[in-house]
Amino acid sequence: MISVTFEREDEAIIMHNLLKHFRRRTRVNRLCTINRINTEIFIHINEHRETTMKNIIVPAFTTYVIREKEEKFVSYLLEDLSLYSTWEEQQRLFATIYSVIKCDEKERSLYKNSRWQLVNEAVQDFLQEDFAFSFDAFRTFRLKEYYQRIYHYIQLGVEEHEKEEDYQVFIHELRDIIQKKKTWFQHISIVYNGEFRFYEEPFLEITKESVEKARKEFLTEYPSLRVNERIIAPLLKWAPRKIHLYTDKWDHVLISTIQTIFEERVCLLPLQKFPPPSQSKG
Repeated sequence: MISVTFEREDEAIIMHNLLKHFRRRTRVNRLCTINRINTEIFIHINEHRETTMKNIIVPAFTTYVIREKEEKFVSYLLEDLSLYSTWEEQQRLFATIYSVIKCDEKERSLYKNSRWQLVNEAVQDFLQEDFAFSFDAFRTFRLKEYYQRIYHYIQLGVEEHEKEEDYQVFIHELRDIIQKKKTWFQHISIVYNGEFRFYEEPFLEITKESVEKARKEFLTEYPSLRVNERIIAPLLKWAPRKIHLYTDKWDHVLISTIQTIFEERVCLLPLQKFPPPSQSKG
């Protein structure tokens, strides 16, 4: 018989429910008997030990570690490392860390080396025989590789978070610039169909010489700003009040950047809408 003791009764209740859940999924209740007394759970394997371990006990423990304990562990590390000062910042860090985890494990799925697999293997190795143990002892001494992986994700997440914070400061600086600058054009149209073209009213293409002049003037005025010189720099110099952006490549990185900087000034339109019918004649 396997006996596992938890620190609190609510933890034991959650694990008890998980074990019963995975047992129901097997549709063979006789495989094992599961009982709980206060903070202790008793698991008696009646038959087919390998099947019971694989389909009931191991997935229940793995799910408990990741679904019930992982966020608390991440939160503890973030607090211990003094990586946030407010609840809102903690939530942003959490979102970034779990975005990193999702991307990494999507790649790792080919190699079956996710954090789920690390916990799964640790549980399998630990529960080779029946004995009594405390869950906290198992978590402390048997999940080293899993915790190392989580710490690695936290480091990556913090790096991404800092980059995002720096990016937001940078974007805010660019928005301040266009708010304060004199507007060269009230309205500009941008067409992207493999290359960017700029148009002033009434749909007259801005010459490459004019674009180059605006680019050079902006970079001379703000030499320390690192922006896309060919597209973003001229737009920042012109500081248009309205931008009609015609394209079918809405996910292009520069399209997204223009929208991020100029916000409500940008109107995104399908490529086929340019030029408007009234302007296409003559």
